[in-house]
Amino acid sequence: MTTLKETLHEEHAEFLPHIEVIRETADGVGEVPVTALRGRIDEIHEFLAHRLIPHAVAEGRTLYPVFREAAGAPEVTVRMNRCHVELGRFTDELERLREGLIGPELTRGQERDIRRVLYGLHAIVKGHFEEEEETYRQTVEQNFSREVASEMLNAMEQAAREIRELYE
Repeated sequence: MTTLKETLHEEHAEFLPHIEVIRETADGVGEVPVTALRGRIDEIHEFLAHRLIPHAVAEGRTLYPVFREAAGAPEVTVRMNRCHVELGRFTDELERLREGLIGPELTRGQERDIRRVLYGLHAIVKGHFEEEEETYRQTVEQNFSREVASEMLNAMEQAAREIRELYE
């Protein structure tokens, strides 16, 4: 039996190696050469902008409205939407910091800012995945059949594909 929780968990599990790269990159700031750091940040930004953010936008468009209605309370997804906003804000800030990586060495301020953004991204996404999976598990178990849950997930996946195509 495949439930929405299992499927979301599996989808999130596909993202986790990328999320760990974010933490590992933060750990290496100031220790790895700037060219290597720039390459890692490029990869992280690509993942965020072209995979994770489309996934988040698709959730907001397709799943969150259904879950708010099922729960009978709009606040069910407020924190999760805030996480999406923070994800976008941190992604934009990472892009700005990436553009500043032009010299052979980082300043202390650059090191501090890059670490702050990368650790912030890691914490937000990990916590968000946990909260989202728990909220969805409870909502699905109480309100939806497997078929309806599957239809919702398919709609979210289609929306994420369409959003990714817009970025490419």
